[in-house]
Amino acid sequence: MKYNESVRLLSASRINKYKSACGGDKAKTIQLYQYNIKLCQRFYGIMSMFEIMLRNLINEHYLTQFQDANWIINQATVGKL
Repeated sequence: MKYNESVRLLSASRINKYKSACGGDKAKTIQLYQYNIKLCQRFYGIMSMFEIMLRNLINEHYLTQFQDANWIINQATVGKL
C-alpha cells in the first residue's frame, strides 16, 4: 500500500504516530505499520488463550464458591458477587 493511500484509508492521525516514530520517512512509516500488524497477529493467539484460561479459572472459582453450576445466573444479584 502506498503512503498517501494509507493516510486516506487509515486516517492521518493513525499514520502520523508511525511517521513521527520514523522521523518522517514515508517508506519506513508503512514498513513499521505493517510490522505492527504482524506483531499484533502473533499476540492474538496468546491473548485468546489467556482470555479462555482466565474465564475458565473464574468459572472454576465461583463453581466452588457457590456450589452451583449455574452460578452466573443464580447468583447474579447486587451484592452477591
